[in-house]
Amino acid sequence: MFKDYFVLYRLFRRWFDRRMPRSDNVVLNHKSTYIWPSAYGYLTLMVCIIMLIGAINYQNNLAFLLTFLLIGIGLVSLLSGYKNLQGIRLILNAQKEVFESETVVIELSLSSASDKSHFSIGVGESKSNMTWCDILHPEMTKVILHLHCKSRGLWSLPRMVTMSRFPFGWFSVWSYFAFEHTVLIYPKPIEPPANVIKGGGLDQSDEGEETIEGIRKSGSEDFHELRNYQAGESMNRIDWKSYAREKGLFIREFTESLANPLVFDWDNFVLTEDELKISYLTYMVIQASEQNMSYALKLPGHSISMNDGDQHRRDCLALLATYQLPQEAREW
Repeated sequence: MFKDYFVLYRLFRRWFDRRMPRSDNVVLNHKSTYIWPSAYGYLTLMVCIIMLIGAINYQNNLAFLLTFLLIGIGLVSLLSGYKNLQGIRLILNAQKEVFESETVVIELSLSSASDKSHFSIGVGESKSNMTWCDILHPEMTKVILHLHCKSRGLWSLPRMVTMSRFPFGWFSVWSYFAFEHTVLIYPKPIEPPANVIKGGGLDQSDEGEETIEGIRKSGSEDFHELRNYQAGESMNRIDWKSYAREKGLFIREFTESLANPLVFDWDNFVLTEDELKISYLTYMVIQASEQNMSYALKLPGHSISMNDGDQHRRDCLALLATYQLPQEAREW
């Protein structure tokens, strides 16, 4: 019995996904729009039936007129409410990075693809949690949604819903949509205690400056060469003198003398659970990046060589986020 249920569910989801495919630029249409009377709509229908019975019983023309007028208003409400939701364009804006246990903030841009305004539009993860707005053509409306964060890894955004009860609240009109964009949730950063790190830690000190792992000796950085700037590298190492001479953007390379190489190694943690190791390494990567330091990351079967900059930080965090997890996006 349960097997048959899951087969029917998969068939329904397949049909549902074909009607509403994922896209980062969604335009609502009749294929994804549904309508049903609300509680007020059912109440109005009951009133119409009672009025119609009374008009037939007493042969009262004015009662007939009022009944049919109310029914006509209901039909106009049905059509205008249905058209009000169609033609809305929803675009997913760029997202900020998010760590495990944080709230996923999603910014949507809503506009009209049908050259008309849309009123009393609600957008949210479910019908019980909506953000309401009006879309006045030709302006664009921004909507911020807050989603409960999942565990680390690559996730597909959940299927969302937009709805309206315009104009009289007699009908609920709703439409489902889903974005193709995925969300990469980074591990939760946790500062590692010194007693769990083997062969170096966060609080070493000597004659030089304290670093995350090892010691940077005072005056140990010597200029080595200039090389072309690559997107994502630290702005602090740009040679602004060359840029002022209109020679282009160059990065200053230095040779560093370290007591221990700044390598964040999985094997440096003893008697620690895997998820906790990932959180410790995440914290160390973030701290090193904030100090504009060069560092490497080493995990069993994976490694990222010594580098610095924003892109290097994102690469390390992405590796930690997906380590020991499926590479394809999981359903929210």
